[in-house]
Amino acid sequence: MTATALKDLTHVSTDEQLDALDSFPALFEDVPEVPDIPKQAKVTPMKAKPEPVTLEALKEQASIEKMNVENALKSDARSTVKVALDKAQATIKKYNDMLLQTLFDSFLQEKEPVYAFMKQGFFMKLRLATTEGKEGTLVTLDEKSAFLPLARFVTYAKEKKVVRSASWQSKVQRVTALLSIRACQDIGQDITQMLIDYDMDEKARGMVKKDVQPRAKNPISNTTLTTSMQDMLDDVLFTDNGKGQNTFKIVTPALHYFMYILFRRGSKVGTIATPRAGTVENYLVELAHMMINGIDFSMEYKKMQTVEKAVA
Repeated sequence: MTATALKDLTHVSTDEQLDALDSFPALFEDVPEVPDIPKQAKVTPMKAKPEPVTLEALKEQASIEKMNVENALKSDARSTVKVALDKAQATIKKYNDMLLQTLFDSFLQEKEPVYAFMKQGFFMKLRLATTEGKEGTLVTLDEKSAFLPLARFVTYAKEKKVVRSASWQSKVQRVTALLSIRACQDIGQDITQMLIDYDMDEKARGMVKKDVQPRAKNPISNTTLTTSMQDMLDDVLFTDNGKGQNTFKIVTPALHYFMYILFRRGSKVGTIATPRAGTVENYLVELAHMMINGIDFSMEYKKMQTVEKAVA
């Protein structure tokens, strides 16, 4: 049908128009059908697998964040500095945690895990420090020797018992309390109140109650302290000498070492600050480390300048 013919249909009725259209089907057959557009399948992008984090990568990241802290300090905006410091400290914590986990795993591969732990005794801990100087705040990222955390290692080992007794920490608290009360005794003060309210768990309190002889001239003797320290050591480091006894012995110098290094002046005039059980735990690790590696006690002091002797 031509366009003119279609135009002429406008002058007839509707029914006639429909009849006329039906008689010319070819007009519409020439119109191609629009093909159905297939729906594209939804493609989910593959997530890239994160590269395994390494100690080296974390240390490098810590170095970058240390520079970010330095730049933040130059901006003199407290909120910016805090954000930069928090990010740096979080990375440093990840590094130290991974380092400890690596060390713990290596100790647990040994026949005597706690012996391997004590033999090493220390690890190089990554730290961020800020110090005030003439030219502003100095930011440093370095490594410092730190005690290996015994309680953390015991917890990490889980069902693999690396210590001989589950109450070893109570025995650390017992030694802490006895040394503290002995210090009170040595400065001529009444120990009664400390026996009542010194902070320790009930197991430790029960042991201390048996250890102390309140009516004796010397309520807490060196023998009592040495015995309690040996009991503490036996729980965490024990090598049978063939007679059911520990090869590693607490001797008088070890007792004196503890008595001297654990105490400092208190915050008030005439007071002595007592140690925490965690501090005693750290020095227990040091003591065991010294015993295994054959390290003797010694003194650090300021020496005189060398004076050349006159030649006779």
